[in-house]
Amino acid sequence: MSKSLNNKRAKKGEILELNAAEISQIEALAVHGHTQQEISNYLGFSDRTFRNIQKRDEDIFSAYTRGRMKAKNFVSSRLMGYIKSDTKSEMSLKAIIFYLKTQGGWSEKQHEALLPITQGEANVVKTLSREELIERINLTKELIYLKKECGETE
Repeated sequence: MSKSLNNKRAKKGEILELNAAEISQIEALAVHGHTQQEISNYLGFSDRTFRNIQKRDEDIFSAYTRGRMKAKNFVSSRLMGYIKSDTKSEMSLKAIIFYLKTQGGWSEKQHEALLPITQGEANVVKTLSREELIERINLTKELIYLKKECGETE
């Protein structure tokens, strides 16, 4: 036996069916960055139920995934616009730092590897390959240059 969201909430053992409008609504909510829990709360069922529905129905899984990808595409295209900008601004510097931290595995502490280090820190540096170390040093140099260009001080 199945229930639509337009009817009352499905009882234990009943299968919750979503119509085309509700599936479109899932995608629209995901495009605006809403989480699975927020979407399921909005539609009136639990996060666990929503995950189960996605496992059972490829259309619902695809709608949520498509919406999340559209949101990420929009945000990343704006971020890349700041990063690629010829204007050296605080916003472009922040965009670069954000990108490096979230996508490049970079952290503020990595540039400290260029400073005198303790034995414990030396052990961490030893675990990096030569290529990884060179890449991190180059990223740090670029970041220091950009901070100077934007008038930031260490």
